[in-house]
Parts: sequence; C-alpha cells; structure tokens
Amino acid sequence: MAIYAKVTRIMTTDFAEVSILDGLNGDPIDSTTYIAEFQGKKDNVRRDDIVELETCDNRIMNESKVAYALPIIGFIIGFLITGSKTMGERLLAAALLGVMLLIVAYVMNRRSRMLKYRKYRVVKIVKKNPHLL
Repeated sequence: MAIYAKVTRIMTTDFAEVSILDGLNGDPIDSTTYIAEFQGKKDNVRRDDIVELETCDNRIMNESKVAYALPIIGFIIGFLITGSKTMGERLLAAALLGVMLLIVAYVMNRRSRMLKYRKYRVVKIVKKNPHLL
C-alpha cells in the first residue's frame, strides 16, 4: 500500500516536511508532520507537491559527534596563543573561540540531525503543484 503525503515545507536541499494524506486525493490525516528525505535537485520536490513515500529507518551518524570536540580544542588553542596577556583576557579569548567553534560544529551537523529524525523517503512525485512555475 502506497503512502501519499503533501509537502508542507522544504527544510534543506535534501529534506522536506510532509503531512500524510488519506489516499491520493484525500485530506491530511492529522496535523502531524514528518521529515522525509529526497534526492535534492534530481527529484525537484517543491511545497504543496503530492508525493509517494516509503518508510525508512532513522540513522545516527556517530562520526558527526567528533565535530563537537572543536570547541574544546579551540578553547585550549585560544588560551595558549594569548600567553602574553593577563589571565582574564586569556580566558575571554579562549571562551570566545570555543563558542564560535561550537556554532560552527552545530551548523556542520545539520544533516546528521535531519537523518536522526527522518521517517520517510520520497519515492516519486505523484502530482506537481500547478501554482509554481
């Protein structure tokens, strides 16, 4: 049995938020939305398209957790390269570098967070949105 859904929002180039429909031309079952993965430019999924889905397993990328070691390394490097300053300035510089690298690590791991929460994969687009050119 095919699962049909309406794309409610494009989140990134490979992930969309979908609402499950009651049949091909039906209404949404409820207000719950799920994350579905698609093939980027190949599928060309857009908002309000009707798509066919298949279930898939969530995936946790353990290697993506390595990026969160960057803030600790940045803190240590920031503390070491400001050796001629006072202790307060050294700690402030190290903390600022650590916070900046924490933000970089968070942005870098967006794909791994999306893979963690996805429930479906887009098989094909059944009906394109007629209002988008």
